Amino acid sequence: MNALQEMNEQEQIIKLEIMVRSDRVFEEVYDADSPRVIEETKIFTERAKIPTIFNGTWDRLKTKSSLNMEIIGTFWHHFSSLAPQVMCIAAAKVSNNLMRHYVVQVIFEELGSRNHRMIHPDIFLDCLGKLEVSDSRRGELVNKYLSYLSFDYLIKIMNEADSDSKLLGILLGLEIDANENISTVYDALSYSDEAEELVKKSPFFVMHKVVEDEHIRLDVSNYLRFCPTEKNKEEFREGFDQAVLFWKMYWHGISRIIDKEKMI
Repeated sequence: MNALQEMNEQEQIIKLEIMVRSDRVFEEVYDADSPRVIEETKIFTERAKIPTIFNGTWDRLKTKSSLNMEIIGTFWHHFSSLAPQVMCIAAAKVSNNLMRHYVVQVIFEELGSRNHRMIHPDIFLDCLGKLEVSDSRRGELVNKYLSYLSFDYLIKIMNEADSDSKLLGILLGLEIDANENISTVYDALSYSDEAEELVKKSPFFVMHKVVEDEHIRLDVSNYLRFCPTEKNKEEFREGFDQAVLFWKMYWHGISRIIDKEKMI
């Protein structure tokens, strides 16, 4: 390859970088190395008190069992199917297309980016199928216990959010414990050596080892971009706290379901 060809290819790469990361051109960059992103992520992580979200659940999951796997898997699939719909409420409600541009980035990834075969709830369901969790078993659990999981509360707080800042805060609250959520689901599904081998190879878990920190970064960046006033910040924190409460209700509900099913 001659020098001219190398220069042309380099120019194309630079142009592609500009298109893909237009925030580098038009505004301050809030990437993973940004001191402000790192600082605010730490502040919100501490505010969430993440271990308290899983009070009781982690203790129950110390015992590996196919029952725990079925329950965790069934309702995580239900959540992962609902999440893009809930986030789309926020995307529809924010007041301008610049905010909408950043909100839909996470939705786009949840729905497989440019590959419909990688829609997250679908590849998670494929993992459940390999663990032999049947549609009828999932349907049975959902019919009996769906009301335990506070999904109505989640939709309610999103529908009732009365400011952009609160909507954006809810979105960060839904992502802030993402790594712990995925780790908990992984451990529950890995109830045997054979199951763990299947789970470890699942595209869902391979992917989520990479994307969760990026989703948190995107939502923290929205706080930095769109919440300049103290009123904005307070509204964001209010929405954030509401979403963290959802997670506490969700995992408390999972614990109740485990206890009830063990008695059958």
